[in-house]
Amino acid sequence: MAKRTRRVGYGLPVVLAIGVHIVALLLTMLRLPDSEPIPSSSSVVQATLVSDVTATDKAQYAKEAKARAAKRQAEEAAQQAAEQQAQEAAREQAEQQAAQAQAEQQAAADAARAEAQRRQQAAEQAAAERAEAARQQKAAEAEQQRQAQIQKQKAAEAKKQAEAEKQRQAEEAKKQAEAEKKRQAEEAKKQAEAEKKREAEEAKKQAEAEKKREAEEAKKKAEAEKKRQAEEAKKKAEAEKKRQAEEAKEGRSGSQEKGRSRSQGREPECAQ
Repeated sequence: MAKRTRRVGYGLPVVLAIGVHIVALLLTMLRLPDSEPIPSSSSVVQATLVSDVTATDKAQYAKEAKARAAKRQAEEAAQQAAEQQAQEAAREQAEQQAAQAQAEQQAAADAARAEAQRRQQAAEQAAAERAEAARQQKAAEAEQQRQAQIQKQKAAEAKKQAEAEKQRQAEEAKKQAEAEKKRQAEEAKKQAEAEKKREAEEAKKQAEAEKKREAEEAKKKAEAEKKRQAEEAKKKAEAEKKRQAEEAKEGRSGSQEKGRSRSQGREPECAQ
């Protein structure tokens, strides 16, 4: 992986340097004057014009053409010098770039090795952490299962105890209910017998009291009747005696009245 990175780092500066050299060579080849220049159409025209001018114009034109040629050569020399300087600068830049690329590649390789080592250490640490986490998780799951089993056993035991306690309470409640029912039955029986005995005694007392009351009432009625009859007899005797006395008195009065009536009857007859 480091070797591949090194090839990439050197390749780009080298390619750039080669490209710059090729461009420079092409420019040089295009701009250098040929040893035997081929006359162009403009040169033919110029030659025709030169043949038509006068001798004086020919001399002036030759001077000007020479000056233009010298100027062109100077420009081409300057251009060649500039191109050589540019090539040298490009070469130096390419070398600098290559050195910088090599340094950067070395630094990148060192950083890659450090990063790979760091990643390896991190991977080893992560693997160790995962293994520890898996171990802890496994231990936690085992502990959880153990606790769940303990809780399950406790729940089963608690359920068993609750059912036993429920059954015991049900039996105890049943016994208490039966005892209470029996006690209530005995209590009701005792109360019924006591009530019956009390009612019998009360009836006996009431009967005796009623008999005594009736005897006293009969005695009182008999004495009252006897007294009433005695008083009635006495009243009747007194009334009879009084009636007889009044009758006797009336009898005497009637005799006297009858005598007076007879005497009065005789007197009218005498008057007639």
